[in-house]
Amino acid sequence: MDWWTFYGPNQDILPPSVEEALDTFASNTEDIPFYPIMASFFIHCKLSWIMYWDYTIEEAPITLPTLHRQSWTKWWNKYDLSKCTPETILRSLKIQQNQHFTLTKSQIQTTIASSSNKRELKEQIKKLQEALEDIPHEDDDKVSITSTINLGDDEDFIPISRRKDKEKVEKD
Repeated sequence: MDWWTFYGPNQDILPPSVEEALDTFASNTEDIPFYPIMASFFIHCKLSWIMYWDYTIEEAPITLPTLHRQSWTKWWNKYDLSKCTPETILRSLKIQQNQHFTLTKSQIQTTIASSSNKRELKEQIKKLQEALEDIPHEDDDKVSITSTINLGDDEDFIPISRRKDKEKVEKD
């Protein structure tokens, strides 16, 4: 995450409509420890930014010349802003929740179907009940997004969603 801190975008470069989408995303997702909400947002929305840099040589009379690199980031103006609005964010988060629910349901059915006798079935049901006790109530409106990304495939994005409370993103 050091790379993101030094070379990733900051909230100052975002157009107002994308900033609104970021606020919506932040208020509807759980923050991942040691993982900036901006990184999650840029991955979720597949946003691009431009990083550019310049080198300068500082010459001092007594010491050797020093090479300095200075870098900046800016918004990529060719991005279609209609893809990143508060409405599209809420819609995509809802789709991910539904996909996660369907996957969980399928896993439960597979687990139950794999039981070969009544005792195993009871054990599986007991484990499922214990796992369900750890899941927050349905009235929670926050989603945590943890993603696994295959960097070799531009289309690979597998979200794993959990529901929990989350604080709103703060501006620097």
